[in-house]
Amino acid sequence: MINLHVTTSYGGRVTYQESIQRNIIFAFPVLISIIPFIGPFIAGIIGLVIYVMELLAMNSDPKGRRNGDRWANTVVQETPSYY
Repeated sequence: MINLHVTTSYGGRVTYQESIQRNIIFAFPVLISIIPFIGPFIAGIIGLVIYVMELLAMNSDPKGRRNGDRWANTVVQETPSYY
């Protein structure tokens, strides 16, 4: 739809393990949100911090990779459009 796909840094297909590794950081706010009463508030703050850290990492990396991509050794690439 937006012509992007994830590959390993050497151009191969991403495994389930690599996909989980690159996205696991986004699971922490969800897990914290199940704490009664204060959990959703804390999860919102932690989620915001995670997103800001990821945006800063993308802006500072020459290839535009976020922290999850660095940890999993993956790259988001543009797919050629055939239209």
